[in-house]
Amino acid sequence: MTEQMGGPFVQVATFCQVAIVESTGQASLIRIIDRITLNIPPGADPVALQQKQPLQITLVVILKSGLFKGKATITIRPVTPSGTILPPAQFPILLEGDDRGNQIIMPMALALPEEGLYWFEILVNEATATKVPLRLIHQPATLVQRALPSE
Repeated sequence: MTEQMGGPFVQVATFCQVAIVESTGQASLIRIIDRITLNIPPGADPVALQQKQPLQITLVVILKSGLFKGKATITIRPVTPSGTILPPAQFPILLEGDDRGNQIIMPMALALPEEGLYWFEILVNEATATKVPLRLIHQPATLVQRALPSE
């Protein structure tokens, strides 16, 4: 949303390994992530590998109301490197105005279908507020051979 509209405004939108929310509502984000390297054993299918062991990651979105007051819907819409829109997640929120806001802490288990740059679009009432990148890199796993000590 634009500043001319007066909010809501994005304070934080990122991926991390873990988000801890204190009883006071304050969030601590551990290990900010914008790329994941997936080690692929020789002959393995990357998609099948992820389906057996999905990528564990947390998306954090923190909004501040600004002049906006009332109910809103937050939509998180993943877009693959080839441009395919994956099923979105939606969250109803209530914004109380000024510096008041909402936190969406979304732990995910992802099986991403293709290598490359994914964009997670963050929409407020169907208007794009921001986009969060996540790059998936397929790295061929190499076998390390060690020579045995000679006797």
